[in-house]
Formats: sequence, C-alpha cells, structure tokens
Amino acid sequence: MIQVALTTSSIIESQSTVSDIVTRINCAYSTLDYQPVVYLHQDITYQQYIALLQIADALVVTSLRDGMNLTSHEFVYLQDKHRAPLILSEFTGSASVFNGAEISVNPWDHSMCAAALLHALTMSEVEKTQRWEKLYKAVTGHTASHWFSEFLSKLNDAWGEQQRRGSTQIPRLSTKLLADKYQKSRERVFFLQYEGTLVSWGGNSTVVTSPQRILDTVNDLLGDPTNVVYVMSSRTPKNLEQIFLRVPHVGLIAEGGCFLRPFGDDEWVRLADDDLPWKDSVRDILDYYMERTPGTWVEERNCSYIWHHEKAEDALMASRQAGDCCNHVNDSCENFSVHAIPITGGVLVENKRWNKANACREVIRHMKMKSRNWHVDFVMVAGNGRDDEEVFEWADKFAEVDGIEYVTTVSVGTGHTSANATTTGVAGESH
Repeated sequence: MIQVALTTSSIIESQSTVSDIVTRINCAYSTLDYQPVVYLHQDITYQQYIALLQIADALVVTSLRDGMNLTSHEFVYLQDKHRAPLILSEFTGSASVFNGAEISVNPWDHSMCAAALLHALTMSEVEKTQRWEKLYKAVTGHTASHWFSEFLSKLNDAWGEQQRRGSTQIPRLSTKLLADKYQKSRERVFFLQYEGTLVSWGGNSTVVTSPQRILDTVNDLLGDPTNVVYVMSSRTPKNLEQIFLRVPHVGLIAEGGCFLRPFGDDEWVRLADDDLPWKDSVRDILDYYMERTPGTWVEERNCSYIWHHEKAEDALMASRQAGDCCNHVNDSCENFSVHAIPITGGVLVENKRWNKANACREVIRHMKMKSRNWHVDFVMVAGNGRDDEEVFEWADKFAEVDGIEYVTTVSVGTGHTSANATTTGVAGESH
C-alpha cells in the first residue's frame, strides 16, 4: 500500500500517529524483500502522481468531508488500461456523480472499509470493466464546462423565481372573503401546521400541552360534520397524540409527513420506509457540529433528526454552523434522497420522498377511498416554514386538476412565499 501524505496538507498532531501505525504494520509483516506499507510523507512531482494513478490496483479516498475530489476523476481517466476499481467516501461530492459505479464506504465504519478493500482487490475483470465504463462516462460527461453551464442555468432560474415572487404583492388574509368561501362550500378539508402557525415554535419535545384556545378552535371546526381537519407537525406521533388528546377525531401528520393518523381513526400509518440507511451517516455529521457548538443538542426521531441550536452559547456562531451543517448533509447524503433544511432554532434532516405534501396527497386518496361521495370543494392550508411551501404548491395544483373552487393557502410571516395570502402572528397569540 502506498500512502501519500503531502506536507502542505498534513496535520501536525496526526503525523506521529500515522507513523506509529505504519511502523507497527511493517514490523509485523515486512520481509527482506517486501514492505506492506510505503509511507511517502513528502511532496511528489506531477509525473510521479500520474504514474501512481496509472499503476495502482485501486484508489482509496476516505475523506470525512470533501468537495468534488478531482483525484478520483483523474484516476478514472488514467485507468483506461488496467481499469482498477475506485473506493470512495460517501461524504465526497463525487459520490453523487458516479451513481454507484464506485465502491462507496462510510469512513467511520472500519469493517466496511476493510470489506471494500477486499472486494476491490479480488474483483473480476468483467466487473472491473463494467464499473470503469460507468465511471469514465460520468467523468467525461461532467466537465468544468458542463458544470459552469448548469450553474449559470440554475442561477438564472433562481433569479427569475426570486423576481417573480418579489414583484408579486401577496395580499393579507381577508377573513370576510374566507368566511364567504366557507359558507358557499359543502365539503371542506383543512391542513394546519402546528409549530409556528397554531402555536409559537417550541423546540423542546417534552412540551405536550397546547393552548386551550387552539383545542377549542379545532373542536369548533370538527363540530361541522362536513369538515375534515388535519394538523401537521415535525413532532413524533406519540408527542403529537398527547397534545391533541382532547381532540380525538382530528387527523394528524407527524414527523413532517412520515406518519399519518387518518381523520376519525385511532391507528397510525407509517408512510416512510422502514429501512433508513442514511441515519448513521447523518448522526455522525450532526454530532460533529454539536460538539463544536456548545449549548446545542441532537434530537433523534423515528424518521428524522433535529439539531437544536436555539440555546447555543454563541448564537451567531450557531447560525453559521447551521448553514455549514445543511450544506454538509445535503452534499454528503444526496444519494440517499435526504435533505437538511434550516428551521427556527435548528436544522431538520428528513427524507425528501416523505414530506407533508406527500402526506396531504395520501389524505385525499384515503378520503376518496373511504367515501366515493366525498367531493371536496374547499381547501385551506396554513403554514409558516420552508417545508410548507411544497404544501402550498401542492394545494394549488390539486385545485387546478380537480377543479376545486375555493382554495386558500396562508403563510404566517413576511418572507417570500408561494401562498396566496399572508398573515402575522400565530393562532395562539392575540393581535
């Protein structure tokens, strides 16, 4: 094994540790004509670098945090004869480009790395060729020119969207107009976000009470047999069930769309997959930022994580760390369809496939199956977060496809939104 450690990138504290490991291995397994580990703690010329990439039996990149890692791209390009395999950390940006043609590893899992090395060195020529061809196609297809063109295209799209939203004046919610729509409709469905909309945001999951005013309001809505009411939340099913214990028939959407308690039922339905292979990797990343940000903590839920930093000792540093954490998770776990989004006082990591918009679609499908005579003509969605924007957009498309006459989407706050109305404050506060 040839271990190259450039002098410009070495960490002083690690040099002695690495040297000790190399010495221990070589003392145990070296012979007169064989040295298992060649440790090059020096700068090498470009010609030497190219030569090493060409003759290597495998390239191992186990970065804990990295960008695109162009070394792996150069290795693939130079392996047109031997077609040696690539072992790549799942935390590198290149892992999302190669689409599984590499041997992906979690650097924290030593057994996984060892198994990957064995697989790489015993791989058949047929599998080597198949993997290399896919890798080569990805490398030659994702050039700097391609990246630059894609970047400009997405930048223009983002600017256009920002201009569209910024130039559109979102009206304040008219209670009179909403009441008129309510009176004219016959079958109604409400999707109401809990945190930040019905009540002020509270990150502490141990709080299981809700203002009586909220419970009374929801009960009043349920007093009309033509109303279907769902409360959406990022909280766990157990926690949300306790909060609405005195509202037995309300529908509940927990953990941002991973769990659904259908309207009028007592049993929870798990919408998310049972197998969540990304959780260990994400937990390692969140622990990394938690340890470096005093006063923060990580809350593990059934299908998601929340890194709480609302009580951080240094709020400004925590805010910066939250941005870095989101980027780190999104870059490292793209293959798992996982994303991290900033929320009030924290960072939420959840699966992209199971969100509140998908849960709302499931609600409509369930209601139609339950009663063929159910034809909704009034939809109201109220929320305040970035993850609620998907629900607003879903409601508009749903209304357009199904021809629903009365649709109201309300965003609590003053930021840019795709909702068709805004308001300030939350339902549990007086204004």
